[in-house]
Amino acid sequence: MLNSTDVVVLTLFSTLENVSIYQVYHSVVNGIKSLVTTFTNSVQATIGDMIAREEHETLDNFFSHFEWLVHTVVTLLFTCTGILLLPFIKVYTVNVTDVDYYLPAFAVLITLGTACYCLRLPYNIVVLAAGHYKQTQSSAIIEAIINIVISVVFVINFGIVGVAIGKPVAMLYRTIYFVFYLKKSIMGRKTRYFFLHCVTDIVTVLISVLATSFIELGEITFTAWLFMAVKVGVICVAVTFAVNLMFYFKEMKALVAKVLKRKKSA
Repeated sequence: MLNSTDVVVLTLFSTLENVSIYQVYHSVVNGIKSLVTTFTNSVQATIGDMIAREEHETLDNFFSHFEWLVHTVVTLLFTCTGILLLPFIKVYTVNVTDVDYYLPAFAVLITLGTACYCLRLPYNIVVLAAGHYKQTQSSAIIEAIINIVISVVFVINFGIVGVAIGKPVAMLYRTIYFVFYLKKSIMGRKTRYFFLHCVTDIVTVLISVLATSFIELGEITFTAWLFMAVKVGVICVAVTFAVNLMFYFKEMKALVAKVLKRKKSA
């Protein structure tokens, strides 16, 4: 819904060139979002069954691991996306001369907005699994209003970058809403767990960006971009692993043990 809103706002208050630019950037981040949603949607039935059976302790333990895994995977994927997006756009539009597709601020904002959407998926899934769609419907309306108002206000002065400001702000609002709703109405889960995840996410992003700052796109070719992507990916995986060892040693130990167990049985 928010993506359609952005396109409408750009069409009405900006130029068709900006609509074209938006679609190119959106197609990249939306591909990453689809990977995450495919992975998370399969969990909804499991959570719904736990809620129906009133298995509160089992649900809390399951959700703790699920929440951590989603935050870790989303942070890793979108950190890599944020670092590699502009080089990819440069390669993808190498023969385009009439429109400037190189927009660093827009790349950061659209990546951040889509990452916020993916980070809220665990909380949204619990709400849907519990059948609380109507109870939380007002937050969806407020989210849409926030996005429209901010996008319209900022698009006039900042163009396509202005549109991208509204999405992460709206997404962040509803994510925090879901976190507090879970505590109050469904799971009684403490909000500090969410904010600790956010701190871990931010630390991971900052270290990853600094650790990959020396990597540049040597030539404007897809081959050169692929080599760059491999370097960035390896470093970001290493950083993510190290940061999570500090903040979530128990979860990392369980994950490694599970992977090793599968390798032995294979």
